[in-house]
Amino acid sequence: MHLNAATSIIQHGQSLFVSCKKKGIYVMEGNELKQSLSLSVDIYKFIQKGAYLYGVGEAGTIVRLDLRNQLWTKTTFPSPQRLWDIDGSDDGILVSHNGSKLVVSYNYGSSWDYISPFQKFKHPPIIRSLSLVGEWIYIGTQMHEESGVWRYHLLSKRMEKITSLPYRMISSIFHQDGVLYFTTGGFEENLGSVEVVDLLTNQRKTILPPIKERALLDCFHVGSSLYLISAQDQQGYSRIYLLEPNQMVPIEFVKGHSFRGTGNKDSLYIAGLREIKKISLTTPTVLH
Repeated sequence: MHLNAATSIIQHGQSLFVSCKKKGIYVMEGNELKQSLSLSVDIYKFIQKGAYLYGVGEAGTIVRLDLRNQLWTKTTFPSPQRLWDIDGSDDGILVSHNGSKLVVSYNYGSSWDYISPFQKFKHPPIIRSLSLVGEWIYIGTQMHEESGVWRYHLLSKRMEKITSLPYRMISSIFHQDGVLYFTTGGFEENLGSVEVVDLLTNQRKTILPPIKERALLDCFHVGSSLYLISAQDQQGYSRIYLLEPNQMVPIEFVKGHSFRGTGNKDSLYIAGLREIKKISLTTPTVLH
């Protein structure tokens, strides 16, 4: 089998877990490839928290792998909504989304509670991305007149708007050392950017790519470095950027949409619609 279409990827130790389009989840260790879980739906985000690896995707699907015994469990929310994001903590708290609602687990995904943070809206925005920071859930929305980034407090149930970006998509949110990074896009215009907010000082800045992008789709870290992934352009290619303090530096391109990225000190691995690409410092190659 050729790994030539993937929707999510994560590295755990020496292994790569890959959601191959409509074929399930595969594990690559060195040059050895084997199926770990058969699925007819795609997974769009993996995370590892504590002893578990989680994934969310199409048709309300959530999967969990116990890394101690390699056993998978699967949960399906009663909704056709696609799940784009999941986050959590090592002590069992997980947050995901279902339409305009949050879904929260306090027991490693064994059971889930629904929260309606946008219940005051007649036409609430759809959740696209999120990040759990302490007791706060940071929420990014799909394109909507009230698009932007919000935060919801799990204990007080307080809801606050962090920033407003009408009719923009907030495709991913990443938190590191008290700073919030979120990627945006508009698709109809070249509006892709990364917004940076210092949560302590409330200082903000917008960083634009040197090449105009319809959207930036993911932000991921490897060590102390942050990387950004773009949507595909009119020629069918997406780009990978290194985020520096005040600029984005393009480092490689990938065929088709690039959905997610992962990596280690030696290489990056990008899950793309038309290829899974390994990017090293000197010799970019395509995994087959």
